[in-house]
Amino acid sequence: MSARRSPPFSTEAQPWRFLALTLGLTWLLGFSAVALQGQLPPGVVVLLAYSGGLAPIAVALALAIRHGPSYARDFWRRIIDWRRIGWRWLAVILLFVPLKTALAVLIDVAQGGWGIAPEEISRLLAQPLLIVPTLLFWLFFGPV
Repeated sequence: MSARRSPPFSTEAQPWRFLALTLGLTWLLGFSAVALQGQLPPGVVVLLAYSGGLAPIAVALALAIRHGPSYARDFWRRIIDWRRIGWRWLAVILLFVPLKTALAVLIDVAQGGWGIAPEEISRLLAQPLLIVPTLLFWLFFGPV
């Protein structure tokens, strides 16, 4: 008779609950932003869209806090401790969004498009530091 192995995550974690809440909240906020785009001020629409981007971390925090202080501490340790991630996976995490975006630009150019709107190209050439907020956005709403 073989020994019974424990699952790779806590049985209290309830990954399906996290997935359902995350997708539901993300889609609700994102689709609301699109549907109400002409009826609400632009700032409110942007706030709805960004809130949808923050939904996964908000749901994770809520579920971790719900399970108690030791669970919440373990959650934060897993998020903050970069030593737990190997350098190869860290490279994948940090480079995936920029490489995916570059690939989309190349495909657009190959199909006769501009890749990036000409007015954006001229704006970035005039002020190259304008790319920094975009990179921070990618980092925060992507892998973090």
